[in-house]
Parts: sequence; C-alpha cells; structure tokens
Amino acid sequence: MAGKWSKILTKKFLEEEYVENKKTIKQIANMIGSSITPIRKNLTKYKIKIRTVSEAKTKGKVTVNCAICNKEIKVHPYRIKESKNFSEKIGKAAREKVKTLFSVEKMIKETENIYFSVTLQKNEINKSML
Repeated sequence: MAGKWSKILTKKFLEEEYVENKKTIKQIANMIGSSITPIRKNLTKYKIKIRTVSEAKTKGKVTVNCAICNKEIKVHPYRIKESKNFSEKIGKAAREKVKTLFSVEKMIKETENIYFSVTLQKNEINKSML
C-alpha cells in the first residue's frame, strides 16, 4: 500500500522544489501540510542527496534590494526571518514607502488630475461639435 504522501511527493516534485528551487525540507513539509519525515524518506527513496547544514547555509542566497538603502544585497532567506532588528527596519521602511506611494493626498491629486483631464477632453469635443 502506498503512503499517504506518495501522490504528492513524486521524484519530479521533489527535484523541482528541493533541488531546483532550493526549498528546505521544512518548507516543503509546510507547503503540503506534513511533517518533515515523509519528505526525508522520499528524498532518500529517490536518491536525492539531502543537503548538510553547511551546504544549506552556503547555497540558496537570494538577491534583494534593501528597503533602507535600495542597494542589492545577497542574503539567506532564513536570515531575514531570524534577524528581528533587520526585519523591523525592513518593515518600517516598507510602511514609509507605502505611505509615500499611496498617501490620501497623492490619491486625491491623481483623481483630480484624471477628472480635469476628462472634463477638458469633454469640453474640447463639445466645442468641436458646434
């Protein structure tokens, strides 16, 4: 009898998520709603090499734009979560950026500009019809 997760944890799925997308065993388990045990068993079953801790830490860095200085930096995704100070800075910078991009004043001004533009076009059409 096949295991509960056999239809989901195919060799193709694990190679795509674990090898190509560099997701951790825990991330894959969370994705499908299982514990890490079936993931590890199926990686072993399909002879997919399980990364060591040091391999996991040296691989999988992602390039992100810093929300504070806007420079490109390479970080491990787990570092962003673990560093409370870094997360707080990114959160604060993101909130400020949202306030700037989506302020009520800016939205009112853009709505007024659209209204005046449409009104002006309508007036020009009406004049040309006379």
